[in-house]
Amino acid sequence: MPLGLTEVLIVVVIAVIVLARWRDASPGEEHAIHTARARAMGGRVTEPFRDGEVARYTGDADGVEWTLRVASVDDAETPRRTTLIWASDSVHSDRLLVIVGNDIKPSESAWGWLAGSGYRLGLDPTAGVPPEFFPAVARLRTAVRLPPVTAFAQTAREVTAAVGGLPDGYRAFADEARVALEIVSDDVIAAIERWHANHGGFLRVWAGGPDLRLMASEVNFPSPEGFRDLHRLGLLLTRRTQAVLHQGKV
Repeated sequence: MPLGLTEVLIVVVIAVIVLARWRDASPGEEHAIHTARARAMGGRVTEPFRDGEVARYTGDADGVEWTLRVASVDDAETPRRTTLIWASDSVHSDRLLVIVGNDIKPSESAWGWLAGSGYRLGLDPTAGVPPEFFPAVARLRTAVRLPPVTAFAQTAREVTAAVGGLPDGYRAFADEARVALEIVSDDVIAAIERWHANHGGFLRVWAGGPDLRLMASEVNFPSPEGFRDLHRLGLLLTRRTQAVLHQGKV
């Protein structure tokens, strides 16, 4: 039965109060909130926080070391502001293998979209370069070692159709479709679908070059279960990427 105007207003007021309490929470309360979410992932809160972080969680899951950065959280004025960055150094690859996300916009500057985005991928001096300048970029690439995402963006192609099963709006890019199929497996796709259905927003994955990273943005600050969802996805992707690297398939 649809909610009436009064009920809707009550829900909005409650949401504002909850967000305001989060914003105004004491340091002890904030630490307890983060501790609960870190424990839900089998990790711990690691201090001091760096790079303007709200919080940092770390842990080890059966030999997979991982870090989750809480880069921003909701407040009363700007809901759906949370950005979470999950990464694992347990993947070691100079080559970027796969990019998957629902924030990769289809346009003539698709190369620029791939090369110009990325977390901890280093400054890219060629991001956004028009196609007519690609020969000059290729010469620059032989003279200096550009970030892996730049090399990837120049050679990768879209493999969304080959992967199949990704939620609407998600796109996948790789040098080789078979590598994308190995990493973005059925269980990984199911985990992406679960995250997307429950949290929406944007999600992007970088596998390789040099590690494994996921960035979820424009989502509401998740419950502990939501943190577990992101963590499960990160672990699945890490292990799939490790398997591809260990088997020498790239």
